[in-house]
Amino acid sequence: MKMAFTIKAAFTVMLAVVWPITGATAAGKWKSYVDPSLISEIALRDGDLYMATTGGLVTYDVAAGTFEQYTNTIGLPSNFLTCLLFDREARLWVGTERSGIARLDGAPGAWVVTPLSSTFHGLSDDRITDIAAWGDTLVYATQNGAGLIVEDFPGPRFYERDGLPSNKVRAVLPDGDRVWLATDKGVVYLDKFGFIRSPTDTLFAGYSLARTDTALWVGTDRGVARLDDGATEWSFTQLDSELRPVFSLAFDGERLWAGSRARIFRNDGSGWTQTAIFNFYAKYGPLNNTICEVRALQPMPGGAAYIGAGDPNTNRRGVNLLYFDGTQVGDIPFNGIPQNEIKRLGFDVDESLWIATAGFGVAKLTPSGEWFAYNAAAGDTKLSSPYNLSLLADSQGSKWFARSRYPAEAPLTPLDELQDQMDTDRGNDQWTYHQVGEGGGDGLGSLRNLGAAEDPAGNRWFLSDEDQQNAPGWWGINILSRDKSAWRQVNPTSTDPSGHLLGMKAGNVFDVAFAADGVAYMALKSFGVQRWTTGGYDTDDLFDFSGDTWETIARVGAPGGISSTAFVLSVAVRSDGVVWIGTDEGLYRYDRGFLNYIPADRGFGVGLLGTEVNDLVLDRGENLWVATNLGLNRIARDNSNDISSFTTPTAWQTQLNLFFPPSAVSPIVHEDCERLSLHPSKDILYIATLNGLCELDLQSLEEGESDISGLYLYPNPIRTSRGDSNLKIGDINSEVLIEVFTVEGELVHRQTASRSGESVWDFTTESGFVAASGIYVVRISGNGTVITKTVSLVR
Repeated sequence: MKMAFTIKAAFTVMLAVVWPITGATAAGKWKSYVDPSLISEIALRDGDLYMATTGGLVTYDVAAGTFEQYTNTIGLPSNFLTCLLFDREARLWVGTERSGIARLDGAPGAWVVTPLSSTFHGLSDDRITDIAAWGDTLVYATQNGAGLIVEDFPGPRFYERDGLPSNKVRAVLPDGDRVWLATDKGVVYLDKFGFIRSPTDTLFAGYSLARTDTALWVGTDRGVARLDDGATEWSFTQLDSELRPVFSLAFDGERLWAGSRARIFRNDGSGWTQTAIFNFYAKYGPLNNTICEVRALQPMPGGAAYIGAGDPNTNRRGVNLLYFDGTQVGDIPFNGIPQNEIKRLGFDVDESLWIATAGFGVAKLTPSGEWFAYNAAAGDTKLSSPYNLSLLADSQGSKWFARSRYPAEAPLTPLDELQDQMDTDRGNDQWTYHQVGEGGGDGLGSLRNLGAAEDPAGNRWFLSDEDQQNAPGWWGINILSRDKSAWRQVNPTSTDPSGHLLGMKAGNVFDVAFAADGVAYMALKSFGVQRWTTGGYDTDDLFDFSGDTWETIARVGAPGGISSTAFVLSVAVRSDGVVWIGTDEGLYRYDRGFLNYIPADRGFGVGLLGTEVNDLVLDRGENLWVATNLGLNRIARDNSNDISSFTTPTAWQTQLNLFFPPSAVSPIVHEDCERLSLHPSKDILYIATLNGLCELDLQSLEEGESDISGLYLYPNPIRTSRGDSNLKIGDINSEVLIEVFTVEGELVHRQTASRSGESVWDFTTESGFVAASGIYVVRISGNGTVITKTVSLVR
């Protein structure tokens, strides 16, 4: 069913803007690790399940029982997908949480991705909640209105001013010559003439929609509502004795399915029956079964169904893919990264990468690529707490985990030590729990750890915050000797053997960097940066405070110092003594007594992507890598004005496109970068973000990728009637030769191209005539490789 001419005529064509985001681009080789356990929608096609998740697009081969995950490294504008559908041409469309809509042409593993956004293409909003096919037209719902996509481009948009009860549209459902729209304040429909109408005077919040043979069903916050064909009044039904919200609905031809909190319901015409899935919430830790939502339902033959669920308030963690066989529910784990919000990183002696998450314990990525998790809340480990802001994998094979807080009355140990024997067998793990006051010397004193580091001699430094200083030892630094025989507490009350205070000015230590000859630089959150000259890192020197000196090199609020409103968050020191200082208001460079400020770039000169500098790491060439709240920056070793930028499509199109070129867009999993870690033997940088982990091959930045196998041409098909004026090329970073031929082999056009987004044909021939409609063969040559592609031109 085509849309009526009334709506199509109101549509103004807008040309698509496509940026390249692939696994190997001018921005280097990237790899993403994103947790796909929170599933928002499931679709069945050709024996495979396609899932919109908070870890990208995931497919599940039902027969083989295998998963494939596709993230922003294939070009998706975001990894956080909310909905999906296949159109009549078998193309896949996905909606994202805050990055608009993307169309995927081709086949899995070889998709060409075309994004659509509000900024560049006119979507009503980029926060997509649902998408559906209405004949050849698509209808989408957002957090701020709804709209149509006509002939692949956004068309009319609809808001409260057009008759919607609310701009927050949660679901859409095509139904013959109209489309139902469920908002948080009422359910209405859009007719074929583009008018929004209400079937009755009753308005209520709707979460989901479904159609059976004779009625429309709506999931509401108190059960289901039903509108029979020809009826003028809604009827409401509770699913059981309690009022329950219904987040998903599906009809399999025999049964109506409903997903609520921690339950699924089925109705075959004789009433509602329910199945609880509480045990899976307990299995995956701090998921709250009172609010965890069943968002996705895909019925299968014989009364079975696949289910997706998750707690929206628990750091984007779901319960993996669930399968209901008609009697009971089982789970199908993805076996990947355990959670998206990553707080700390550290490399083990076997080069395993350890991560600490924001609520699901810790995990390691083994050198073979396997993830292995320790989730304290799930009861499968002896880890004290799932919340760890200290993570240290030391040079002796011990892993150290510490809670961010430890009140005196809590029954948990403040510091856990794990010897995991470098394998994935929990049976041979050795756990040691370090209590306050134990361990020799001063004893362990810190109960509020913020971070940890190992100095060049193998001593372990645990950093603490003074915001909860119930005792002097609960702040500053706690140092454990390499042989684990003694502790030293270092804070503003510590004294040397003669009884004099050491000179430490504050106890909220957020970071530490080690220089040669026993010199340590400490980032003190609200004070500044101090240099502690210890005399050496050997325990005898380090623990003997005689002759130690303390010098403030950068003071918060001092004239010529750090901004008075800034917090110091990170510090790094180069071999030549240059000290880099990260704050929540920008970056500072200290060199021989001079402090220079590098702010975020907002059109006034060279600068960073974001204002908040969360972490700093020097690579082997001593280039500085800067983790900010809006992406990753690289500052060249010998030129502080040479700054490379890596951000996400969303951050670029909404906040940064006025100040940074499109080349700043990269496959980084999220713009809010929390921590950085350099691989111990390879030139690979790991970036922990608010929503996932990624790795960047630094060598690929130096070499420059010249593979042209992944390039693509767009738009294809070409329709001049909708405004297509040029054929463009995507995913190249070196010069190629473009030759366009007719199917008979006649040369039509010839030129070179060297950058993504460049026009490679204006649809004219070598003689200057307008090229006719038809199929054309495009040959692309470069870097010793020749590939051919076909495009169709329709006038």
